[in-house]
Amino acid sequence: MVVRVKKLSILTVIALILMLTIANASAKQCLPDDGTYCGTLNGTYTPDVSKDHPLYGATFTLKADVKADLDNEMITITNIDTSGSNPAIDESTLNIIATFENNGLIKVIATGKCGMSYPFYGEMLIDPCDFSIRSNSGYVRIPLQTGGYTQYDLEGDFTLDVEECCMELPDGTYCGTLEGTYSAQDIQGTFNLKADIQADFDSGIIRITNVDTTGSYPEIDEGSLNVVAILDEDTGTITVTATGTCGMGHPFYGEMLIKACDFSIMSSSGYVRIPLLTGGYTQYDLTGQFTLDIGECCTELPDGMYCGTLEGTYTAQDIQGTFNLKADIQADFDSGIIRITNVDTTGSYPEIDEGSLNVVAILDEDTGVITVTATGTCNMGYPFYGEMLIKACDLSIISSSGYVRVPLPTGGYMQYDLTGAFTLDMHQCGQEEIPEFPTIAIPVAAIVGLAFFMQRRK
Repeated sequence: MVVRVKKLSILTVIALILMLTIANASAKQCLPDDGTYCGTLNGTYTPDVSKDHPLYGATFTLKADVKADLDNEMITITNIDTSGSNPAIDESTLNIIATFENNGLIKVIATGKCGMSYPFYGEMLIDPCDFSIRSNSGYVRIPLQTGGYTQYDLEGDFTLDVEECCMELPDGTYCGTLEGTYSAQDIQGTFNLKADIQADFDSGIIRITNVDTTGSYPEIDEGSLNVVAILDEDTGTITVTATGTCGMGHPFYGEMLIKACDFSIMSSSGYVRIPLLTGGYTQYDLTGQFTLDIGECCTELPDGMYCGTLEGTYTAQDIQGTFNLKADIQADFDSGIIRITNVDTTGSYPEIDEGSLNVVAILDEDTGVITVTATGTCNMGYPFYGEMLIKACDLSIISSSGYVRVPLPTGGYMQYDLTGAFTLDMHQCGQEEIPEFPTIAIPVAAIVGLAFFMQRRK
């Protein structure tokens, strides 16, 4: 009886071992759900040398977007960025290829030359089961004066952040704000950009409006500025390009890729070209850092009449001064008439000549936007202009800006931009806010309780 138990135990162990072996073999061949996966590969290759070696501290930086089509076993590498590499990589020689291997792994190979013309090679193995990086290594070859070369191993340190691609375009029209900066590592300067964006996916048209470059250094010649957005329905990508020249006459170019399905920014980069005295130019890469706050547009106008208060200030960065503005606003959406009354500029410096002040509001029923303009002169005789855009459907302020013109002794004037900071508190006329029940009940209960207590003491 005992012998049978031992034999049964041995057979059971062998069976368990076989089951685990089969399970492990199956696990090695696992794949995510069928479909397409998108993400970012980011990291560095560094030479495996001692601290006293000339190559110590060298870094080959690599960032790229990865798209893995598991149904067709195709890997696409795009938007390759080697910014920050030292020595710099000659991107004209750079070639990155990704393939599915017979062992079920994805192999990524990067070849090219750095600025010193040293050839390098990087290799990475990725497990498509969970997109984990199995290995990443390579080498760089330093030519010898006597011929041949010395090869130094490279150690890779990479991350791969990937998830299932969103491919379907949204329905309807979406509105929002794009805001951020382009900057260069090698030269001083910042190109600021803020703009309203409207994406009409029914027509495929993307509109960029109210472009503002305030705070850019050197200043941007807004007469030369052109910002365009195009939707590629095949790839589901919105490409936003910005071209123009700064005040010094240097041309620049910025490009941003936005994933239309979830409005995430995939990449933002560009360049600025500095002319040389000997002819030609030096090109400096720009790196973008942007945010996109967007949601479905509200397009239907409210019904009835709304009343409220508009209050805030216009200020300039380059000169001292504050233009205060407070006014009552009444919006009759049945007639389309917007009234501004009881305008107050108390506290403005310099003071505003209220006899010259004119505040007007106009509703554009096609766009659903209320435009409020304020014109006049301050007591020093400086003319000013303020403009505010209000989204009628939810009575939110889209933008507020303007300018003040300071006359010059030699004739003409200097124009300074104004930035507005305003609040708009509105509700349907005649419907004042009613306090919540606890707000009234608790104080009343306290008074009644106190009266009862005093009566008992008497």
